[in-house]
Amino acid sequence: MLGVFLGHPFAGSWNDGSRLASVESVAERGTFVLDDSLFVFPYGPKAGGPNPYDPKSEVLAKRGTLDLMQIDGHFYSDKSPLPTLVLAWSWKIFRGLGAPDPQNNPSFFCRVMNFLAGALPFALGAAAVWILAWRLASNPKQAIWLFIAGVFSGLPLAYSRFANNHIVVWAAVAWLFLFLDGLSRNGRKPCFFNLVFAGTCLGVAYATDSGIGPGLLIATLVWTVQNPKEILQRWGGLSLGAIPFVVGHHSLGYLIAGTFGPMNANPAFSNGRVAHSIRIALPVDSNIPIWGSSSSTREICCLEKRGLYFTRGWGCLDYWFSFDGLIPHPKAFPGVCL
Repeated sequence: MLGVFLGHPFAGSWNDGSRLASVESVAERGTFVLDDSLFVFPYGPKAGGPNPYDPKSEVLAKRGTLDLMQIDGHFYSDKSPLPTLVLAWSWKIFRGLGAPDPQNNPSFFCRVMNFLAGALPFALGAAAVWILAWRLASNPKQAIWLFIAGVFSGLPLAYSRFANNHIVVWAAVAWLFLFLDGLSRNGRKPCFFNLVFAGTCLGVAYATDSGIGPGLLIATLVWTVQNPKEILQRWGGLSLGAIPFVVGHHSLGYLIAGTFGPMNANPAFSNGRVAHSIRIALPVDSNIPIWGSSSSTREICCLEKRGLYFTRGWGCLDYWFSFDGLIPHPKAFPGVCL
């Protein structure tokens, strides 16, 4: 219910803009190519059409998402593809019930996606944390505080307002921990179906986030060897639940980019549009407090109209963050392309 009221009718960043672009393209045009998506080119095929981004963010409204890959001259989302298919199939149901074309009414599309990939995972994850808190706590007061700390002290509530991978992974991991905790208690022989459910949560996390997924998979397999007598049953149940997601994730990656590895970590698919859109050259001796490299040029990106900016020196692996006031507003520099 909270997500229904707080979910935004627009995309709020490159991150969710890229996810929504891929869902819209797959659902409406049957392709992962984003060249015709209004989330990549905000005014869409018809100049002056509705804009899917936060009207307060001039950069997003003008440039669209830059969380992209470029493969064979076409733009693709750098987000994991399997959740895109699930959301696209869900959107097709709404379209069959009379939902408007996202090109003509992006606000309704954004609200639906922000609920399905933001508020709904938040609610499911919060339910798992609630159950786990009562299992771990020694009294009701402690359980309530554990629940508040697990759900409201971090970023889950903020992520619940937009479609994103992070809240989905958080919910999947919460349920995974809940199942693993139950399987580890009282020395009982684990229920095979609970192992399959735990494997499903593991597979969802793996297919949603290539960064946390492999490590989580290894850590869970380590858990299985704690009881060698049940290792085959544990591996069997977890594998049955996880393998379809793992295979689906890598198969889609291969179909899109011809590689089984992480697409968004492949420098061959770097997005040249970012550099053309937001790069500016600044002399070294310019009176601007920028850190990170001794090269003669810097790259500066405006993430929002005000607030947080980041700078990156050429070849520098680190991103250096600074709040408004430490770095002048990009509009103060002549030639900035925003």
